[in-house]
Amino acid sequence: MDKPHNIHDSIQKLSTILHSQICEADAQIKSLEQNVQLLSRGQVVSDTTELEDDIPSDDEDIFIYELEKSRLQLVMDIQEENYISQKLKEMVGECETLMSSVKRYYNSFHKSRLQETLGYEVKEFDGTALEQIKNLLRVNTSRLEASQSALYNNAMKVLEVIESEETHLLAPKSQEALLKVIQQLNKKFNDLTEKGV
Repeated sequence: MDKPHNIHDSIQKLSTILHSQICEADAQIKSLEQNVQLLSRGQVVSDTTELEDDIPSDDEDIFIYELEKSRLQLVMDIQEENYISQKLKEMVGECETLMSSVKRYYNSFHKSRLQETLGYEVKEFDGTALEQIKNLLRVNTSRLEASQSALYNNAMKVLEVIESEETHLLAPKSQEALLKVIQQLNKKFNDLTEKGV
């Protein structure tokens, strides 16, 4: 099946051909009208047999009769050309209306197709981006929970050591070891919070 663009081109070519034929028909009509004005008295004729009843007998009358018959035929040809020209103009108008309707349809179809494509791409991007963010949050949450659990366990061990060896902690060496453990815990906690985990 033809694409809408090819249909549009075909309709445009038809419209151009019809327009040129109408111009040619108008030129022929004008030429015929000029010939008729030279021969006629401006009357409209519907039938060429009007003069056949009165067939003259002498040569001059026969010549006038033939001229009148030719004039009537020209008038009828002009009337026929006028009718054809009018119908062609109507067809050109209808073709132009059809062509503008096809253009509007094609443009609206193209716009809706583009919007549909963009909407699908946005949905796909949103879905992919959201899925990546969800996965990253899950990973970071599990890391945070594991780090918190490790910190809690280390703190509990330190508290157990403090409780069991309360006297031992009073010694300067024990206080230094405790201070190092607390500093390591603080450092690990700060590292985790800086990473955003």
